[in-house]
Amino acid sequence: MSEGGNVQTTGILKRLESLIAIALARASSSTPGAVGEVQEIRFPIGTGAAQNSGTAPPNGAIVTDAELDIGIAYSPGASIQVGIAGTPALLMGAGDNVPQAPGPLYAVHQDTPWTALGPVLVSVAGAPVAGSGFCILRYVQTPQL
Repeated sequence: MSEGGNVQTTGILKRLESLIAIALARASSSTPGAVGEVQEIRFPIGTGAAQNSGTAPPNGAIVTDAELDIGIAYSPGASIQVGIAGTPALLMGAGDNVPQAPGPLYAVHQDTPWTALGPVLVSVAGAPVAGSGFCILRYVQTPQL
């Protein structure tokens, strides 16, 4: 290999190291929930009557979308709501999805202030013996003005 090739390779490696350092610095300094940043909570759901996300949007966030992605059809008679304890249909009512029909993404676009202090709750009624999917919630912690 010629000396010019070594210089070129060295220059490429130094540039790559520089880009990696910049990316790492940005990743470590980024503030979750920066102004206008959309965040997502995604968690699997099954046949349990009450399933929660384990995490919650921060108080004051604005929920923009609640979605159900049904992967395996739920048993006949099952219905699903998405909300919080005490208001199980706050984000998506039973009429907004068909858990027996997997495939389409059931979505409710909204502008709902999050004032709950608890996690997202998925309520499954009808005691299904089959069915699974994902609940997806998108929110903005600090809306851009």
